[in-house]
Amino acid sequence: MIIDMKNRLTYIVLLIILSISFPSCDDWLSIKPEGDIVEDDFWQSEADVKGMVMSAYRFLSSANTMNRIVIWGEFRSDNISLESSASNDERNIFNVNILPANGLTSWGDFYKVINICNLILEKAPAVRERDLDFSENALNNYLAEALTIRSLCFFYLVRVYGRVPLVLEATISENQNMDCKQSDESVVLEQIIKDLILAEEYAAIQWESNALTKGRVTRNAVRALLADVYLWNMQYDECINACDRILDDKSAMLELVDGKTMFSDVFGQGNSTESIFELNFSINGQRNDATASLYGNPQKNRSPHVKASPGLYNSYKTVDQLDIRGKDFLGSSNRGYRIYKYEAVSSLSDFSEEASFPQGYYRSASSTSNWIFYRLPDIYLIKAEALSEKEGASETDYREALALVNLVYERATLNNDSYLFDNYSSGVAIKKLILEERRREFAFEGKRWFDLLRKVRKEESTIDTWNILALNYEENVELIRAKLSNKNAWYLPVNQNEMSLNPNLVQNPFYQVSGY
Repeated sequence: MIIDMKNRLTYIVLLIILSISFPSCDDWLSIKPEGDIVEDDFWQSEADVKGMVMSAYRFLSSANTMNRIVIWGEFRSDNISLESSASNDERNIFNVNILPANGLTSWGDFYKVINICNLILEKAPAVRERDLDFSENALNNYLAEALTIRSLCFFYLVRVYGRVPLVLEATISENQNMDCKQSDESVVLEQIIKDLILAEEYAAIQWESNALTKGRVTRNAVRALLADVYLWNMQYDECINACDRILDDKSAMLELVDGKTMFSDVFGQGNSTESIFELNFSINGQRNDATASLYGNPQKNRSPHVKASPGLYNSYKTVDQLDIRGKDFLGSSNRGYRIYKYEAVSSLSDFSEEASFPQGYYRSASSTSNWIFYRLPDIYLIKAEALSEKEGASETDYREALALVNLVYERATLNNDSYLFDNYSSGVAIKKLILEERRREFAFEGKRWFDLLRKVRKEESTIDTWNILALNYEENVELIRAKLSNKNAWYLPVNQNEMSLNPNLVQNPFYQVSGY
């Protein structure tokens, strides 16, 4: 099916297991069947379970998976413009000229991670019977990690494709039938929520170091993902409650980094006090090549494939001349709107309140930057959106939502400015502000396209969201508008290779039309 399950997934599983346990295995590989290797020789101790969990993080951090996380979340949004280095597939994604043959529509790498998680969930419980030192608490922590990582992958897939195969059993043997049908979005979301509720109960509160607490699944990481899923699924009261469980957790010691050091602490150094869950590439022994390749990095001899859009640059200017995010996250027009976030570590000149916007020259990162899934501003703005969208939202809800937005905005202006309620006292105004503030705060973090698609889903209309996107296009505007007037066009097609491998897959209706 999904990635030629009968061959490639079996190969991936064996590769992981052999790399964890056996430095040299040619001799006995020729003696034992592949299925017996997995069943009889591997799942013997807690170390085997932990090694498989770490492999889930490593495959989630792989270049192919990370490329899609960035591209799927940003490349069709109004945050970016193309550079000459962009590939044809990237260019077609940006221009909404997407065909099932486009390699970036392949979902296989996410199903590799899902399969690893399925293996852990199926095999790990029995290991406690073999390893008497393997505690129930440790097992539950590992299972919570597997449930959460699997849920994260399914959440990406369901937002990108709409309907996807809900694969909950591991592929170990090539004799298994993996020709799965797609499940409706509601079914996938229901499974994600069920799994995350269970994971929250059993996840670790913290790990043995700060880097691991930020870089592995914790209870608050589960809550953050659950809040995001509830927001997507328009379950606003549940979303608010999930956010409150994070905000009320004093043991997590979460706090916003000071504005003057936010750029270097959060994105340069990583694992900051506001981080909830991020991929620690240095711990995984990998490099974050996706951001270096897509956003560019002179230190690594990488030319950018994309740059910030003029519209994003102007969004910082029109808010306030002192918004440090405009200075820290991207370059000015005479520097080609270059993206600094992730691929720069610090400014070579101190922030000056008197300086013109934007200001500063940046030192490129020579080390690998982490990828942040959730940090404290996410929780503030997720809760703010849920408050503004919930049924029967009142002035009290709007005031609380604005206070949460101001926590983020005031940090960005070094407490020199704040939004006034008189200007955002209606539901329409506060919702518009939250969407704009999310754009400014999370630029290039793989969230903008999903924010826009969430707006389409809530309104059951593409018109208002298209009017936001239209400003980013200079060519073929009417053709792109015609395509995006169809809500199915906001999702990607099922890749043609997946379709040929699995006869039970059904193509997204938009891409069944001749000419697309």
